[in-house]
Amino acid sequence: MATVCVQNAVWSVNVPAKMRSVWFVLIGPTVEEVNAVLRTQHDEGGGYGFVGPSAAPALYMSVYDYAVGIPGDAPDEEEARAQRAAIGSATPTVLVMADVSGRVPGDEQVKGLAELLLSAFNGFGFDDYFSYDHAWTLAEIRNDARVDGLHFFDYEGSYERYKASKP
Repeated sequence: MATVCVQNAVWSVNVPAKMRSVWFVLIGPTVEEVNAVLRTQHDEGGGYGFVGPSAAPALYMSVYDYAVGIPGDAPDEEEARAQRAAIGSATPTVLVMADVSGRVPGDEQVKGLAELLLSAFNGFGFDDYFSYDHAWTLAEIRNDARVDGLHFFDYEGSYERYKASKP
């Protein structure tokens, strides 16, 4: 099981290379409220509940106060504009980043995290494949909705699209 350290209300673990990422912008809750919901996924041994088939860590998570941002990461105004366009007038309060281990597909864990967060709080999900071009709702994620041919966290569809674009 993955051990998750809580320091200053931020979930942090060392992140291996070749990760895929999803992130959630939540509207309304505090970092403490989000961490309390995430803690419901701890197992009795103190590990985090989103693990792969071999009980290896599947998600590496970080939770940030949206107004403060990611420590050491300079704000990207272009990304901020794209996100505002995707979510409209909503004002996020918390950012949850989840890097998905390359050792496991991660579909079940990502959908479980989306269900956990977006059923508890208002917000939107984003992934590496659409970035800020589309803000995924919980209903779209639950229903495996497709936007431009891809569903949420569609690494396989994105790869197929990439292969088809190569001569």
